[in-house]
Amino acid sequence: MPEYQILHENPNQIIDEIREHLQELYKRTLAPGDMEMLIINSFAYRELLLRIAINDAVRQNFIRYSRGAALDELVAYLNVSRLPASKAVCTLKFIAVTGHGGILIPAGTRVQSIDGKATFRTSKTVQLPKGETSILVDAISAMEGVEGNNYDVGNIAVILDPLPYISSATNVDITTGGGNMEDDEALRERFIISTAQFSVAGSKQSYQFYALGVSSTISDVSVSSPTPGTVVITPLLKGGLPPSIALINSIADVCSGEKVRPLTDNVIVEAPTILEYEINITLSIHQHAANTDLDIFVYNTLLQFVKANEDKLGVDILKNKILSLAMSDSGVYNAQIINPVVDIITPHNCYAKCIGISVTTTSIHG
Repeated sequence: MPEYQILHENPNQIIDEIREHLQELYKRTLAPGDMEMLIINSFAYRELLLRIAINDAVRQNFIRYSRGAALDELVAYLNVSRLPASKAVCTLKFIAVTGHGGILIPAGTRVQSIDGKATFRTSKTVQLPKGETSILVDAISAMEGVEGNNYDVGNIAVILDPLPYISSATNVDITTGGGNMEDDEALRERFIISTAQFSVAGSKQSYQFYALGVSSTISDVSVSSPTPGTVVITPLLKGGLPPSIALINSIADVCSGEKVRPLTDNVIVEAPTILEYEINITLSIHQHAANTDLDIFVYNTLLQFVKANEDKLGVDILKNKILSLAMSDSGVYNAQIINPVVDIITPHNCYAKCIGISVTTTSIHG
């Protein structure tokens, strides 16, 4: 679809229109070297800038083109708002020494990452009963944004607020859920399915809309009903990351709300199943392409394919597609796919994760 505009933005046409008007006034033809042409060109430039600004202002009234504050105003008509920056979450496990008589772990107890860059606070007060040696507590990052994401299990382990009888603490899942403020494209996509929020029948897009609204880090959501009355929601985070336990609980709370969930639905939120694969290709290239780093070109082409699908669930990895990408340059005579051995058919609630790309030139043809 061509870009919508109410005024043309052709600079040559603007110059011609102004020149013709002046020639009518002067009753003579203006030559390219006339002084008047300097004025015409200057005026035409200013008019072109004005036309561009007018067209852009008009386009801000349409979802497809709007951005920033204009987009915020448009989506507000359907009670949609831009998601603010969010904080990463995880589950902390506190370990106690034996022989204690019960330990109170207050909300806000801080545990820091071992690199000292991220601090997490417990989200609620919990009581470790007498005789128990450990307890799980949800925790939230002290800072907003993606900086608190991707800390592996055991990397949040420095207690900043020591407690009696507590010997150690550590995260039991990867920290996820931290995100920057929702960008225009993500907000636009959420708005497109926002009309589903008014459904009272538990539509697929309705659950997707509410799940995506929990955090700006969620890139895709699968909704299915394996059995009557059961709704399974599977979220995927940006970068192909699985959701944390805390984020899964947050999605479940939102999608199980009385104004969201039909009375007969049992909502289950679960992490996607990860299907790992690697791409291993050998190339035979033409003689004329022997010194062109063609293997690097093919590698980058395949990497772009992987990146384009890293935020999506249910993407099939087909050998024919990989082969076509590997053969996209005329310098490649032939290509052989070593891995994957077969097509990877990915169910809607699964994520195909590439764990490596290898491209090797094994022969030169001609």
